[in-house]
Amino acid sequence: MPAPLLARAPPTCLSCLRRTLIGAGAAAVAADPASSVSSLPSSSAAAGLTQVRGKKTKGRQYDQGVLVRLLKDIRQFGPKNSIFLAPRGRMRNMWYPSRKAEYMTTARFAELGLTRDAIGERDPLFAIAKKPAAPEAEQQAAQNAAAADGLNEKKKKASVSPLMSPEPEQAAVLLQSIIPEVMIFRRRVMAPKKEEPPKPYRSPLLADDASISTDSAAAAAAAEAEPVTTHAAGTPIFGSVSTADLAQVVREMLLGHGEAARIPVKEEHFHIQGVVDEGGNAVPDATKVRALGRWTVSISIPHEGVAPAVKPVVKHFEVVEEESS
Repeated sequence: MPAPLLARAPPTCLSCLRRTLIGAGAAAVAADPASSVSSLPSSSAAAGLTQVRGKKTKGRQYDQGVLVRLLKDIRQFGPKNSIFLAPRGRMRNMWYPSRKAEYMTTARFAELGLTRDAIGERDPLFAIAKKPAAPEAEQQAAQNAAAADGLNEKKKKASVSPLMSPEPEQAAVLLQSIIPEVMIFRRRVMAPKKEEPPKPYRSPLLADDASISTDSAAAAAAAEAEPVTTHAAGTPIFGSVSTADLAQVVREMLLGHGEAARIPVKEEHFHIQGVVDEGGNAVPDATKVRALGRWTVSISIPHEGVAPAVKPVVKHFEVVEEESS
């Protein structure tokens, strides 16, 4: 038998090399059993050719949980604002949905101004059975709490200095000069829905891409070219303009004036005039308007004690359409 032209390269895989050696040994034993016994590889050498997977003695790392901060006192875990590692399932299914705790991420640590040193451990003995305090200790604690409450009340009274509001006549002059004649409020308009033009009839015999010329198409094009018209007075608006809105605007106007800022302007001091219902009847003591237009508002001057009443200040406010962006 002629020799092969190309010599076979020795195997590089350990499994292939082991199979080749075992096959060669078996062939030698079959040819000459007596002389081939000593040439067979020993058991230790054969074992050295066996690949053994490395055994890892290090156990699997146990999940320590997730960092949380308690928002309430939780029994057997800790008081409010405690930061520790909690079980993930308990946090996900029980604490977080009921707002008893929050996740402490790196961003949350930065928001609260805390560091990793604030991380503590769970207190399994928190709020379990506490020894009852002695009667003397309870009485002393109650006295200390009452003294602290009295001291805080005195501090509050001392810190709040009474501000005397100006006289009614002076308040009327200030309101008349500071508030403009017409206050403007902008609101979105409830525009009526446009009726869609009927679709032109299209014969089923026409092709899909065939163009048709109808009067409705020309009317639709003309409607698109029409300019946007402004809405007249009486057009309904979204929401309303109430006496609370008027009081808020007036208070903002008075903030920049030291004497006028002390006028106790409230919602009940404003009275809107000229409001009518859907039937055209006047609405007495109206507190809000729901349409575009101009209305008159009278502002009664607040007075205390036996101060004489002053004639109300009469102004106007106008509700205009808010420009769409």
